[in-house]
Amino acid sequence: MHVGSFAFFANDALHFHWIDPPPDLGKPIEVAEIGDAWRFYCGPAKALWDAFGREAALRDQGGLRFELPILDLTIKVHPMLAPFFLNEDWGGAQRTMFELGEQLKAEGFQLDGLKIQSGPTWFDRPDRAPVE
Repeated sequence: MHVGSFAFFANDALHFHWIDPPPDLGKPIEVAEIGDAWRFYCGPAKALWDAFGREAALRDQGGLRFELPILDLTIKVHPMLAPFFLNEDWGGAQRTMFELGEQLKAEGFQLDGLKIQSGPTWFDRPDRAPVE
């Protein structure tokens, strides 16, 4: 399928449009590569690192690990991603993480080289009375 899609919120409603035009069999679809597109994947974690993690970061076998107690989250940066992460080299991160896909999965990381672990408060259900 050659699908074009667009999603956005208007007030509290999610709007989603998609178009599946008939393909031009003689001409392939070309999508320009954005060299630093991975800033959209890793950038939010890097911003959290800059704001809260630098002081509390723990080296985790060459990677980085930092906790965000207010969010009850732990973020781990794979050792092969850590140098790219710290230098915000998103193009290098993308190339390297694509090469390590199977290794990342085997080690419990997402394909972007991050592992985000939620703490126990994420499993609390407000609609359930506390167990005594």
